[in-house]
Amino acid sequence: MKHLLDQGLGTKTKQADPVSNEDEEKLWEKGVFGMKNSKSLQYTVFFYACKLFGLRGRDEHRNLQCNQFEIGEDDGGRFIRFIGRGSKTYHGQRCMATHLETYLNALGNDGDFYRRPLPSTQSGTIRYGYQPVGINTLNKFMKEIAEKGSLQGSFTNHSGKRTCATTMYTTGIDE
Repeated sequence: MKHLLDQGLGTKTKQADPVSNEDEEKLWEKGVFGMKNSKSLQYTVFFYACKLFGLRGRDEHRNLQCNQFEIGEDDGGRFIRFIGRGSKTYHGQRCMATHLETYLNALGNDGDFYRRPLPSTQSGTIRYGYQPVGINTLNKFMKEIAEKGSLQGSFTNHSGKRTCATTMYTTGIDE
């Protein structure tokens, strides 16, 4: 049996699909991503933390702290500096710096990075509680994002990291 498994017979490899540019656009168009409420902003920040910084595992996300992100500006424009910690793996409205800055400000720029979304105030202010989002909730983020965006495929939190790697590969960055 082990010999057959080593040859790939009798098994179906489950793997996470990367989020394509078309799927990403669909998520913006459907309002899954954006700053209309605390959940859409959190989904946006979660996905781009995966895509831009290669985060994937729920533990990598669960252990994030606000002080691991800095927003700056130089001659090239606004930028995000991510200060990683040791782990197993280490244009306008869509400006990730703007979304991240809004998110960090809503968190008071302190403490756990993913917290329970609260309903917006009457004036539309995005809010989060102090209670961190649990591991089981984090584990479902990418699946929820894909469902809300009507994406077809197998999407897990690893899809974000795969999207990061795929993007780097297609832009010619050496392995």
